[in-house]
Amino acid sequence: MHNPWRALLNKKLRLAINHGFDREKMLKYLRNGIGQAANSGFVPKGLPSFDADKLIGYSYNPKLAKQYLVEAGYPNGKGLEEIVISTTAEYLDICEYMQHQLSELGIRIKIDV
Repeated sequence: MHNPWRALLNKKLRLAINHGFDREKMLKYLRNGIGQAANSGFVPKGLPSFDADKLIGYSYNPKLAKQYLVEAGYPNGKGLEEIVISTTAEYLDICEYMQHQLSELGIRIKIDV
């Protein structure tokens, strides 16, 4: 049976994705600089569980992302199935931005609105 999520169980692939798109640039251009880039994980700054000293963040680093892709067994995205992102029309611009940036690494993203 085909499992579109199977590849995402690979930690190195998830690291490649996290280092493969520029959150600062995304925030600047798609949200007019309003807000803070989620460079320290998914817990937003301001919530009690946010602790910048304990959280390991993900900076935009395409060279490191490519290295993680190799370590994951998908050099330049070869052999990697298309990853599907489900979203609403409200967040389509963000998904398209990620789709474009990750395609430069060879990671194919399909957006399901």
